[in-house]
Parts: sequence; structure tokens; C-alpha cells
Amino acid sequence: MQSSAQTVHRALFAPEIDNPVKTIDLPIAGSSSTGQALQLLIALAEIVDGDRRSVDKFDDDMDGSQTLLLLKSLERVFLRMVGNQTSSLGLHPLVWFYTAQGRHYEPLFLAITSIISEKLRNNQSEWFHSFTSHRANIETFLVENKVVITLLISALGSKSRVNGAKSALTTIFEASQSGQELSINLLADKMGLQSRLYSIQQKPGVNFSDEARSSAFVRESLRAALKCPICKSFMDTTKSASYDHIIRKEDGGNGGTDNCQITHPFCNSGVKERENLRAVATVGELSSQQE
Repeated sequence: MQSSAQTVHRALFAPEIDNPVKTIDLPIAGSSSTGQALQLLIALAEIVDGDRRSVDKFDDDMDGSQTLLLLKSLERVFLRMVGNQTSSLGLHPLVWFYTAQGRHYEPLFLAITSIISEKLRNNQSEWFHSFTSHRANIETFLVENKVVITLLISALGSKSRVNGAKSALTTIFEASQSGQELSINLLADKMGLQSRLYSIQQKPGVNFSDEARSSAFVRESLRAALKCPICKSFMDTTKSASYDHIIRKEDGGNGGTDNCQITHPFCNSGVKERENLRAVATVGELSSQQE
């Protein structure tokens, strides 16, 4: 139990965060201060609970077995989001969990956690491949429209924001996968906030606030950020990185620098391996036809 708890804590809160933001090595769950962390962990427990109960409906856990199951569920979800294990998507915190001003935004974090938890619970492995295929387009839209997206979500009541963020992300995913044009108008319409869209404005003062400094840092950091050569989306190599043979060892590739590329772990183990298997199958079919 202690090992699982430590894994979850590191995945969520390492490293400690300072404001204004001056590094891209950020925790996916924001600050680990006692009050915030406790409320966040309660919300996360309710999200990954297989019976989808509110925390007040949880049974007393006399021997710790239910707590261990819950920790394992949390660990499974977060190791899908970040980390170096082969199934990790390596989500970049600045892209997925922070505002354009460098503030951790809990509704987005809980929304993507809920979506991934549901996909894992329902064994929807194909979703992760589809997501990766469209990820670059999705992330570009998020980065370019983060200010308006977070303001739209914040326009909802506090108890509706996580579901609103989940609706926004689901709309983005589905539109990208279907080839539909992504737009802020589409999101606002799906969220029932079309009338609010035109009233959302920001009026900065004459002096740079901490948020303005953080926003500039976020913008420039993402411009310079490394991108995965397989899916073409953002990488945070401080949390997730896999070293890939450009030419596979099976095809004669060596271990030299020129044959090494840094990718998301899932892109290397899941996406690339699937493409290789398809290529082998195609060659086999062609050979059979020629015979």
C-alpha cells in the first residue's frame, strides 16, 4: 500500500510548484498543500471508484484492502497520463492541466482523469490509438484557445465545471476524430454558453502581473518544447520519454545516436509497434497473392 501511495503522490504532486511559473517541470495536480490536496484526492477517489459512489457512501475499510484497490486504480490512471511505462501517453502538464497564465486548472485535470478512467474501466484500448492519431491537432487547438476555453468553463457554476470541462474535451476529441472543424463556437454551443462567448474579455493593467509573466513563460516554453516525432505533439521529457530505434533492431537498426529518437512511451510501444505489425501483415498478404 505504501508503494502505491508513493507512486500516486509522485505522479500527482512532483515537483513542488512556485508562482509565477519559471519552469515547465510542473506537477500534473498542482499544489500539494494540505487543504487543496485532500479535496482533490476525494474527487479523484470518486472518479476512479468502480461503483461511482460519492465518498460518503464508501464502506469502512477495516483491513485496508479497499484503500489498496483504490490506490491501484489511481495508479493505473495516472501512469497512463505520465511516466515512462510503455502505456504512458506522456501528457504535457502545460498543455492539458494549466491555464494560459500558468495556473493549475482543476476542472481540466479532473475532466481528463475522468475520461481516461472511463476508457480503462471499459477496456476501450482503441480509443488511445485514435486519440494519439489526432493528438497533435487537439493539442494545437487547446494551446491556441486555452484562454477562452478556461473562461467558458469558469462561466459555469462551480459544481458544474468538471462536467463542463469534460463536455468540452469530449467535443474536441470527437470533432477531431470525425474530421469536423474545431472552433470555439462549437464548444460554446455544446456547453450552452454561446450567449456568453462574446462577453468574455480580459483587460490587463499597465503593469505585468505574476500571471502575465507566467503566461509569457508558458507561451515561449511551448514554442520551444520538444515534440514527439511519431505523433507530432508536445513532450515533457522530465516526466515521460522513451528512446526509440528509428530503424528497428529487427530490420538491422543499430544503437547509434543517429538511429535514436525520443518519443512518448505509448507512441513507441503501442503506435509504432502496431504500424510495424500491419506492415508485416501487408507484406505477408502480398507474398501470398503472388504465390
